[in-house]
Parts: sequence; C-alpha cells; structure tokens
Amino acid sequence: MKIILTSPPEIIRKNSGQELWHTSFQLYISPQDTTENDITAILELCGTTGEPMPVDAENNSFVRDNSVIVATINVKPESDRVFNLEFSGVRSSGKIIRSGPVTTSIDTNNSKIKSAAFYVPSEQLDGFLPKPGEPAEWAGEGFYCDTVKVIQNNKFDAKVIISAREIITPKIITFTDAETHTGYDTLGIRRSDLKWKSIWSVPAGMISEFLPQCGDDASEWAGQQSFISNIKAEKKSDAEYLVTLEADSIFNSFPIGSLDDRSNLKSRVDIEAVYSDFYISPAEAGYCMLDDGSMTVYNFWSPDQCPIVTSNRISYYNRPLKTMLVAETRYYRGSTGEHLNLIAEWNDNNPIFSGKVGKYDAKWLKQDIKAENITDNQGDVWTRIERIYRHPPAGLQWNSKYWMWR
Repeated sequence: MKIILTSPPEIIRKNSGQELWHTSFQLYISPQDTTENDITAILELCGTTGEPMPVDAENNSFVRDNSVIVATINVKPESDRVFNLEFSGVRSSGKIIRSGPVTTSIDTNNSKIKSAAFYVPSEQLDGFLPKPGEPAEWAGEGFYCDTVKVIQNNKFDAKVIISAREIITPKIITFTDAETHTGYDTLGIRRSDLKWKSIWSVPAGMISEFLPQCGDDASEWAGQQSFISNIKAEKKSDAEYLVTLEADSIFNSFPIGSLDDRSNLKSRVDIEAVYSDFYISPAEAGYCMLDDGSMTVYNFWSPDQCPIVTSNRISYYNRPLKTMLVAETRYYRGSTGEHLNLIAEWNDNNPIFSGKVGKYDAKWLKQDIKAENITDNQGDVWTRIERIYRHPPAGLQWNSKYWMWR
C-alpha cells in the first residue's frame, strides 16, 4: 500500500471567520494487499469527520494537522487498485466573529427582537455566553439578552445564536378581562362582578417608580371606575420584572367578613344600597297621548294621581329620576311562620315610612318585603326579613295618597 499526496492543502474559501481547506491523495494497493481494496477498510484508514485533517503522507500513513477539522471525506475508485481520497476541513480563526447581519423582528408581545449568530472558539465559549437579562451591546441601547442557543460545530468552535429583546419602558404583554354572574339584587336585577388582569414587562431600573398600591385607580388600563385589587412582582432577570396587576370594578360585590357569617343575629342589621332610576308616566304627570303621538292635558287628572307630592301637572315625565334603594335586613329568632305579623303590619300601615333606615332619617317609600328561614352558627332557626325602601328623587317627596292603594 502506498499513499501519495496529489493536492497539497489549500484554502478554498473563508466563511464567517472560518477557513475552508481542501486536500487530496491517491491510495495505491499492491497485488499482495488483496484484502485492502475493501471500501470499508479504506474508510477506516481515512478516519471520520471531526478528526484532524490529513495534510501530507509519510511512510504510507497520513500526517494530520490538529488545527484543521475534517468536514467531509470522499473516496473515488479509479481502478481496482487505485483510489482517489479527497478531504475538506475547517480551521477556526481563533477569534469571535459575528456571522451575517443582525436581524430585527417583532414577537407576539409586540416587543422588538434582534438576533445575531457568532462563531466562537471553544476555549472562549464559557466566557462569551451571556446570561438572560445582560445588556446586548451588539443590538444597541435598551436591548437585553433573551435567549441563547449553542450549536457545537466541532471541537474548535461553536455557533452561538443570541436573541435580544428591547426593554425600555413598562408595557403590557398580556391582558384579560372577565365577567362573573353573582346573582340578583333586591329588585331582581342581574348583578355581575367585573375583573381585569394584566401582566407588565417593567425595566428593573423603573420598578420602584412603576409599582402602584392596592386601591389605586386602574381605569388607565382596565375598565372605567376600577381599582387595583392585587399586585405581584416577579424578577425575571437583572434587567426586567414581570408585574401582574389585577383590578376590580368599584361596583363589584365585596362582602365584609365571611359569606357564611351568621353570628350575632339578634343584634345585627345589614344594609345594602344601590341607585335606581324611577319614572313618572305621562298619565301620572297629568297628560295623555293623542292619536298623532302628541301630548295634551288630561282633564280628569288630580294631584292624588301623581306618585310625588305636587299641586300642578309636571313636565318631567318619562325621564329617569335617580333614587336610592336600600335593603335593610333584620333577624328574628324562630321560623318565618312565627313572624307573619311583621309582614302584615308592613302592608297594613302607611306606605310611607318616616324615620331612619340605617342612620339616614327621611320619608321612605316601602318598596318590598321578603322573609326566609335561616340557621345561625349554632344551628338554631331564625327568620331573616329584608325590607326594601326607596328614597324619593332629589328635592321631592312621596305622595302617600297615591301609594296608599298601590
């Protein structure tokens, strides 16, 4: 067997800090070497990719250069006894070199991302690899390392792909809103709780300035008339915090204490208040509608037919008048059947109640009453009676003569 160098090592291309080398040999097998013309044996002689590249022949064996790594091996039979052997290899420059231009994109959170690839000598790899959150100077001011991917090309160098994200101002990266049905109010009107949740990317240097307090207004990013109800700040890196903010509508139901609190029923008085629109009809105001849709004076009208105290016809019919509805709940020991007299007295007496509801003294319209059995924390039966009162519109008084038979 004889190995002859037919093409000395030469650089055929430089690519991103790497030199691409090529060399070729001829292998002659003597008639006596009858087993050595097997392709498998020849490939074993050539070695494998990733090994030092043959650059010369001496004493019928390869002389290899440890600074060049074999990338490809090609064996071409020229005859039964002659084979052409071609090698290509890669030599690193020993320097950290960026491969190609920096690319820019926008991710799903609408953040600007810059990416770049680098060829890094293996002995410099550990010192080169950045940590997430470190400034990415190659990407420009305000960009910080986000992800790192290492592709080990050979034992000499690796390809490192880095993406950097722009972090310069607080910004929302996710936002959700939710509506939850919570029941019905004292008039049977559907009630819902509104909640909002946002996750913010905040530069570490701005976290103290950014963080709000629970109870602060949230209408800038959540719904109108909302406030911040929960805050969670998580440090993602030295450059960035992820801040989760939750907000509630001021009209949500916020029970005091436990929802199942049934203690001290004998002395408890629960108050709930909401605003509600009240309308006066044209007939109640002293008018009637003609066939052409116009309004005319109702000749048979009297002030007793108006729900509010007046001596003359009024013009503000079919307009929403703001009134306050108050539900006052008291508790009585024993079952509902034992306290029916309280409900009967409510209906039999004057429909206008003059006195305090809660701590507010006024003349209230008795709107509704409801009773139900409940048990206290000890398991004893009580009657829960809810009385609903309506406060008159601003500057007006309820007409007891109108409400007496309603």
